[in-house]
Amino acid sequence: MLTAAMLLSGCGSSSGSNGSSASSEGGNVITAYASEPQKTFIPGNINETGGGKPADMMFARLVSFDDNGKASNEIAESVTPNENATEYTIKLKDWKFSNGDPVKAENFTKA
Repeated sequence: MLTAAMLLSGCGSSSGSNGSSASSEGGNVITAYASEPQKTFIPGNINETGGGKPADMMFARLVSFDDNGKASNEIAESVTPNENATEYTIKLKDWKFSNGDPVKAENFTKA
């Protein structure tokens, strides 16, 4: 319980100074507390909690699921199954990588 309280107390804000002089010009900082990842930090290879939570914060998916298991599209514009639900056609949203290159289907099929 004490550990949980300490972690949650880090989520609040304080009007006092913490002694740091970070500039707000660089944007917001997100700090994720988790155990250290046990495997390489490649989304498809992560299967443990230590790497899973930070990866969720860093990488987008075609589709994500909320806590109730409801699917919502992230990079996928639409996901359409064939009549037997053995093949799916996925249309991508118009997303770009940080360098400006467009996200393409081959970025998923060759990953």
